[in-house]
Amino acid sequence: MPTSLIPALDPAPLPGPPWLFHVLWVLTFFIHLLFVNTVLGGTLLAAFAGAAGAGRREIRTLFVGVNSWAISLAITFGIAPLLFVQVVLGRFFYTAAILVGWAWFGMLILLTIGYYLNYVAKFRLRGGKDAGAIVALEAVCFVAIAAIQVTVNLLHLQPGRWEQVADRAWVALGDPPSCRVSSTSSWRPSRWPGHSPPSSRCAGPPGEAIRRRCEGWRASE
Repeated sequence: MPTSLIPALDPAPLPGPPWLFHVLWVLTFFIHLLFVNTVLGGTLLAAFAGAAGAGRREIRTLFVGVNSWAISLAITFGIAPLLFVQVVLGRFFYTAAILVGWAWFGMLILLTIGYYLNYVAKFRLRGGKDAGAIVALEAVCFVAIAAIQVTVNLLHLQPGRWEQVADRAWVALGDPPSCRVSSTSSWRPSRWPGHSPPSSRCAGPPGEAIRRRCEGWRASE
């Protein structure tokens, strides 16, 4: 493991019991996922409805209308789990985000584009105009965002890959040789809506990483 890439432990102790931050992290992330899945799933269904023909206009109008508030709520309720992951696994998560910094920064651009495209589609549909291409482009933006999130979440649980990713950032899009037959593929479509990886034989369970960090805090006290 390239320990030089892992930031030192924060000398300040946790302001509460570790289990509390873990529970709050999972709880707030679950709420965030409700709106994320609404946005991603609704956008894809609207895009597919547009490809099916003009007879699906009501479906497109419905999902585009829902996205006008679901996108904002997904962003708002994403703040809390991001803060809790900073407390629990921050030195791993943010290192992974920095290693693929351009993709992480590009996620903000994609989010902005997708957000405004939804309003363009909404007003076009309200005016009786076609918005199929706009909704399709919006769907591409949100799928790309989900893929970036999955990549970062997998990478922060695999510090053994960091040195290779630091030399060639695009390597983060694949799996290490020992994981190629496992279920941890960064590009597994079933992962995209949630963009948070479960434990695996390569990544190790998040609880194990939390335990190690807590042991590090106790040792530094």
